[in-house]
Amino acid sequence: QMPAEEDAVELGSCFERFTSAVCASSAFGAVVGCARAAWGADAPAVFRSRSFPAVAKTAGALASGAALFGAIGGAYASVTCAAESARNARDAYNGALGGLASGAVVGLRNGKVGHAASAGAAFALASAAVDASGRKIARGDAWEDRATPERIAYPYRERR
Repeated sequence: QMPAEEDAVELGSCFERFTSAVCASSAFGAVVGCARAAWGADAPAVFRSRSFPAVAKTAGALASGAALFGAIGGAYASVTCAAESARNARDAYNGALGGLASGAVVGLRNGKVGHAASAGAAFALASAAVDASGRKIARGDAWEDRATPERIAYPYRERR
């Protein structure tokens, strides 16, 4: 039996969300790994004109950061999309479940269930707060109270 057209579109969007989350999170994680390799306490050093060990250690830091952040983004996107499909609703609960899963990934990296639970709760709370704000954390017309003044950014222009 072939899935309905709407179901195929929904599956495609879940796959696209998962793929884009993993790619974007992995890229950010590689940048974090690069910073950790350059400025961290365990920054690789070149000894006796042998640069390969330092390059290998830097590549390992990049890969470690990319893998961790990719797993965080993938867990969030997949659980959020699965909850959305299972509940047939798009609300803050789906994001909270995704935050719980991504926090668990962070905590389980240390191998401690307590860290996984606390990180999951923190990520779920953060995701629920963003969803509750209407995801309108931007300048310009995003502030609906009309009391918050618009911030002038470059290029400077006069206020209306």
